[in-house]
Amino acid sequence: MATTHIFVTGASRSGTTLLARVLGGGAEVADLRELHFLEQMVTGEEFSSGEALDPARTDSLVRRLLAGVRDGYFRPQPATVAAGDVSAVIAKADPPTCASVYREATLFAARQAGKTIALDQTPRNLFYIDEILQGIPTAKVVCMVRDPRDVVLSQKGKWKRRSLGADIPLAEAIRSWANYHPFVMAKMWRQAAAAARKATLRNAVMLVRFEDLLENPETTVRAICAHCEIAFDETMLDVARVGSSNREDQSSARGIDRTRTGAWQKGLSLAEIAIVEKAAEPLLAESGYAPSCSNSSKLARAGWGVALPLKMSLALALNLRRIRNLRAWASKRLKA
Repeated sequence: MATTHIFVTGASRSGTTLLARVLGGGAEVADLRELHFLEQMVTGEEFSSGEALDPARTDSLVRRLLAGVRDGYFRPQPATVAAGDVSAVIAKADPPTCASVYREATLFAARQAGKTIALDQTPRNLFYIDEILQGIPTAKVVCMVRDPRDVVLSQKGKWKRRSLGADIPLAEAIRSWANYHPFVMAKMWRQAAAAARKATLRNAVMLVRFEDLLENPETTVRAICAHCEIAFDETMLDVARVGSSNREDQSSARGIDRTRTGAWQKGLSLAEIAIVEKAAEPLLAESGYAPSCSNSSKLARAGWGVALPLKMSLALALNLRRIRNLRAWASKRLKA
């Protein structure tokens, strides 16, 4: 069966956006950006259940998906989606289930862009690979893994993206600031890394290290294209250098930036490094990242410990609207 969908997944800030832009630079793949369908619009159980949706919810989901593709995840305008487009998707999604609605809406958006394959780069899809492949057997998945210390550094500065060239609402910047704590970020990285390693037991799933993409871009992208059963095109490597959490976008600069590794050595404090390395083990070393053996004061680490319940309470309050099943969300990201 020919590939119809590509899911680029991984811990947030692991290079999913960069790879999606790379693959979207070819002739076949439409980069639909982050859609956040699973967890925010439907639960994993709903996606894999096969249960038919009622007309009202079918219409709502199609509109939200098409609006998310057109307007971006942060400011979708579902009410302004053309009725004809909605009808065209629903006619294909027969019967209308969560999986069929997602499949047909994203393929419709891909065709509108002149492409044949829909790419969703939502990082959290990593935790729903079984459900995705059950609902869309023609999908391919790429799991990105990046040094957790660079991931944490990027998370630390993510709230600044609004001032560095990204079209991000103020409320989202505040949410990103509230989310940051080195222990929580490292714990979530560890769960994502474990989920990625488990997922690669499936033939449809490929694990890619962010550092390999940067150090050997053509070789790595060719391998990813072969996995996804799409043609490699050299223009895929000609991407704009945007999306960093630690410097302004460089829209005029092109190509994969090989310097975007190891910034954690200057950007994180010794206490943050120690917290991350301890929380990320044993997958830190198993993923090919050597511990730094950095020494930090107990007082500094204790300060982060005091801040933990406060930051988690604030983050929970600001994230509730994004989660349909809180227990499942926490279980997949924060369990031991």
